[in-house]
Amino acid sequence: MPTAGISRVAPIGKRFGRVVVISLSRPSGRSTVVDARCDCGDERPYFISNLRTQSEPMCPACREASRPAKGQSGKHPLFNIWKAMIQRCENPNHTWFKRYGGRGVAVCPKWRDDFEAFAADVGDRPSLKHTIDRVDGNGHYEPDNVRWATHIVQQRNRSDTLRVEWDGRTMSGKEAADIAGLELATFYYRVKAGWPMERIMSTPSTMTANKGQAKRRRGLSFKGEHRTIAEWARLMGLTPATVHQRLKRGASIEQALTKPMRGSA
Repeated sequence: MPTAGISRVAPIGKRFGRVVVISLSRPSGRSTVVDARCDCGDERPYFISNLRTQSEPMCPACREASRPAKGQSGKHPLFNIWKAMIQRCENPNHTWFKRYGGRGVAVCPKWRDDFEAFAADVGDRPSLKHTIDRVDGNGHYEPDNVRWATHIVQQRNRSDTLRVEWDGRTMSGKEAADIAGLELATFYYRVKAGWPMERIMSTPSTMTANKGQAKRRRGLSFKGEHRTIAEWARLMGLTPATVHQRLKRGASIEQALTKPMRGSA
């Protein structure tokens, strides 16, 4: 008799790596097995425990074919990066699958089936701080949409393409972060967390420690006081966007904060 608990874990049609379950579970000694079909067409029984714990279940023939030749690809510095890229796009059990494969992001066939082609196209990794980055975050892993980039560059890319509404106009995430006196990472985190814009822009960033010394949050110092642009704007009866634009045009801090807005009494 099929085990009810296991059937819920591995129902017919559920995918594990490269194999798809095609039968109900059944006991096999002290374990439980199901029949599953590999993407190559091979059908055979698999232990449920193996399907749930292996990073990418597949038939023996596919596993053998996926192994790099001894002394070659397996020792290549990009091999694990290539494997991880495929995993997050194809393995539903991968931690980041929802952000990649779950959104339809895929690895192009040229790279999916040929590590050497991938390595040749992306070139050497510039440094350990660089990771594979997609230029278009909604695009696939393919030659025209991939580059090596540091975490800072990737964060900036996301914030620049992010458009938000604030103070009556549309602006980039970077501009909004500057107005609020926030680090890009802090601003991006708040947006992803679902904060309303009013809360994002008005909540000061907490002090962060760096080598035992606290960093002051970015802002403007005027008459002996240090505040964010948003705080100064509220205090002086201006809008944050007005202060920010004045500073961008080369106005001094005093001019940016004390010049009345047009139409004000």
